[in-house]
Amino acid sequence: MKKIFFSILLLFSLGSLGLIFAKQSPKRVYFKKGRTEISLPGYLKSGKDAANYLARAAKARRQTISVSAVAGNPAESQPPDIYGYFFIQGKAPVGFADIDHINLGGSGEYGAGAKPPYYGQIRLKNKAQTDYKLLKPTFNGKNFSFKTKSVNGVSYEFNGTFIRLDFIEKELQDTPVLSGTLKKIKAGKAIAQGKVNFTWELGD
Repeated sequence: MKKIFFSILLLFSLGSLGLIFAKQSPKRVYFKKGRTEISLPGYLKSGKDAANYLARAAKARRQTISVSAVAGNPAESQPPDIYGYFFIQGKAPVGFADIDHINLGGSGEYGAGAKPPYYGQIRLKNKAQTDYKLLKPTFNGKNFSFKTKSVNGVSYEFNGTFIRLDFIEKELQDTPVLSGTLKKIKAGKAIAQGKVNFTWELGD
């Protein structure tokens, strides 16, 4: 049977490849059959200057490659470290008046970096203080969305945009920082839906 993959050993000492794998061991990259390009994370001049590189198998059978930097810094595409407590600004839409706050865990050791990871939760105002744990949120620039786990057949979904991302650094409280559509889901159907703005507090 023909091998589906072929590999190329990228040597630390070869020109621009040395920039990619500075402070790293040589890498063996696998190309699927018919594929001639693969994206590689690496560095420019130091571990602080991250970049994406594109490895092209110029002559796959001879295992020769060319490597070039791809515009853009992958560090810039990393999800922002957003944490704290978010409160619905003003009067909550119908169906959401019982929400006390949304907590986001951020990317640190007590958030996404914890074992198991903690992404956050929606807490209700009821006596039991019911929590709806967030599944892994999605960031795309300022766009932000999440879904929660189900509790007694009910879950929540949110799709929106951060109005600004410097609110933690500047400690901007009592001003809207997140806007979007919040849904309450039951049996796969939205039983409540509304546009909401959230203010932010750091909390304890």
